[in-house]
Amino acid sequence: ISFRGWSSILFLGIFCSALGYFFWYDALSCLPASKVGIFMYLSPLVGVAVAAILLGEPVSLPVLLGGILILSGVTLVNVFKVPGSAE
Repeated sequence: ISFRGWSSILFLGIFCSALGYFFWYDALSCLPASKVGIFMYLSPLVGVAVAAILLGEPVSLPVLLGGILILSGVTLVNVFKVPGSAE
């Protein structure tokens, strides 16, 4: 495997996996799982942003619209409460 391949594996292992799990469990200690689970929908958005910044991948209109939908959904779930819910 080339140096670039090894550095990619290290990046995935350290930043994506290890830090992701650390922040995930830290969030679970502060918030209910129903709230924390919603943030899993941000993973594709972060992936697109990292690919655009680090790899120069193009960001098309459908990708932007999908990102807006993801952010809108996460915002709606976390800001507005359902009448009669326990939270």
